[in-house]
Amino acid sequence: KLGLHRNIDLALHLPLRYEDETAVWPIADALDAGAVQLEARVVDVSVQYRPRRQLVARLADATGELSIRFLNFYGSQLKQLQTARDEGRTLRLFGEVRRGYLGNEMVHPRYRMVAPGDSLPSALTPVYPTTAGVSQTNLRRLISAALTVVDLSDTLDPEEVGLPALAQAVSALHGPRSGVSMSALQAENQAAWRRVKLDELVAQQL
Repeated sequence: KLGLHRNIDLALHLPLRYEDETAVWPIADALDAGAVQLEARVVDVSVQYRPRRQLVARLADATGELSIRFLNFYGSQLKQLQTARDEGRTLRLFGEVRRGYLGNEMVHPRYRMVAPGDSLPSALTPVYPTTAGVSQTNLRRLISAALTVVDLSDTLDPEEVGLPALAQAVSALHGPRSGVSMSALQAENQAAWRRVKLDELVAQQL
């Protein structure tokens, strides 16, 4: 459905947007900061029934507390969070912190258990166009594998056009390093985006 049949198709299946999982925010600074990554301990877990059945966990770090809510959840998820609470485990979670009727909260954040000192990614996380049944995790794995074998030979001289080589540009768009301007990436006017657009225009003319 996505039209991805060859390695070149995967290599040129470029991200829609990016998520920054290269840093951890303190809870106290996360409200209305957009999508952020937090690390916190689970201090309480319960299933609540007002206004509807939902799983609620209270989390804390050195700067404050917040709730996470799941309107759809499994029994295994409840047990996982209870175990994290009982064992003093740390969650690394990603989402938007907003004011809710329970105070500051994340609704349906993405999360996983981590150990103290677990490393952070060095690149922004790409989010790709996808279709039902194809997860972001699988797309990232397939695209990463394709980039190791695909031929992205230059049809234009990088020095002559004053932009990165095509292979360098495509690689940078799939895994931009931390510190790259998120706004420039989103606006698609960063050098790597301009190089890919130039190649598309040349291909159309040819």
